[in-house]
Amino acid sequence: MVSALLKRALAIVCALVTIVLTAGLSPQTVARQQSPVEGPPTPGPDDVAISAELAKIHVRPGPDAGGPDVVIGGLVHVVGAGETLQTVAAEYHVSSQTILDANNLRRAGQVLPGLPLRIPGARPLSAAPMAGGGKITYRASEEDHFPWGWCTWYVAQRRDVPWHGDAKTWLSSARQLGWPTGQNPQEGAMMVTMESVWYGHVAYVEKVYSDGSFLVSEMNYQAWGFVDLRTIHPAQVSSRQVPVLGFIY
Repeated sequence: MVSALLKRALAIVCALVTIVLTAGLSPQTVARQQSPVEGPPTPGPDDVAISAELAKIHVRPGPDAGGPDVVIGGLVHVVGAGETLQTVAAEYHVSSQTILDANNLRRAGQVLPGLPLRIPGARPLSAAPMAGGGKITYRASEEDHFPWGWCTWYVAQRRDVPWHGDAKTWLSSARQLGWPTGQNPQEGAMMVTMESVWYGHVAYVEKVYSDGSFLVSEMNYQAWGFVDLRTIHPAQVSSRQVPVLGFIY
């Protein structure tokens, strides 16, 4: 009987001590004190959005190149679901007929998913560092006459650019060579702006959205030698907040 009374008294004392120690603390504070040590922080919404956007932009329906082609040079590419002769040729910057001839094929319909294709003279995937970490991968062009780290170098890696000169001269240079230009963004187009008063700026249009906004990738905008992604809205263009000169298609 005495033992039972002692146990009950001890339980009451413990309860009173707990009440005193937690008095004035919010329920959230008490819960934090009782919870185990937290793990690594969850990525913020910006990190998640950027990662998802990059994944959507640079995902390919098929695997990357199968490796070097030791027979005729270039690379071996395994055709993925949804790919065609035209899309493969555009990705590697070679003509469709060149691919057909290198693989003893007669027509585009013979290029089917799972078929390993020899791509003569093709380059492997290139990469550039992203501002904030990570990297962006792309199939580099054949043009390499701009100094590394500048916006002109990066866009000339994404498109074959035969001219020279600062970014602000690109629109007139393209027109002189008969390239189509305009004021509306298109996927794969080169955007020319006057965001640098002295030199201008160029960027590569990755995506165009239904509301008229568009996503560009660019180098030397946030930091020299680094690529960033930026969404530009029509209001920014019309207000000259982003002084777009035009687009090269």
